[in-house]
Amino acid sequence: MQNRIWKGMAMLTALLLLLASGCGKAEEESGNTPTIGYAYEGVTIVDDPESAEETLRKMQEEADKSSISLSFKNQAFSTDGINFDCYLANPTENPYDMYIQIFADQAMTDEVFLSGLLRPGTAFETIALNHELNAGTHTGVCIFTLVDTAEDGTQTMMKQSSVEIQLFVADV
Repeated sequence: MQNRIWKGMAMLTALLLLLASGCGKAEEESGNTPTIGYAYEGVTIVDDPESAEETLRKMQEEADKSSISLSFKNQAFSTDGINFDCYLANPTENPYDMYIQIFADQAMTDEVFLSGLLRPGTAFETIALNHELNAGTHTGVCIFTLVDTAEDGTQTMMKQSSVEIQLFVADV
């Protein structure tokens, strides 16, 4: 019990130090020197260690909701320019289904792959492109998009993240 109280007191101290240090929106003083102002929105006054723990737990839950977990290898290999060995997954940590889109160019004008939805915990180990790529290395963009599907079938894009991908086609 005493260990829990000390842990709560440490969290309370950390929160108070953050507030005292001016955790908040940046403001400018005269001379254009940026400073950090006080946070007013979303701030909770903490009366006891249990309240501090609950506040931190809620903050962690909100942070978890706003992130997207990725699991992939950023290199894919092919001998024919169509069929690629790869690893593109929707990790179990994600609360939503995911689809994956790949462009063979940095400008994202040449879409070469668009998947169906992947449930959390599933992955592609091979993919077939929409059209053949020439032999060589293609630096493209892979976009991971999380989608929530409502009971009525309506789908809503929840989160999205993009990474660079290398598509290697062997010169056979």
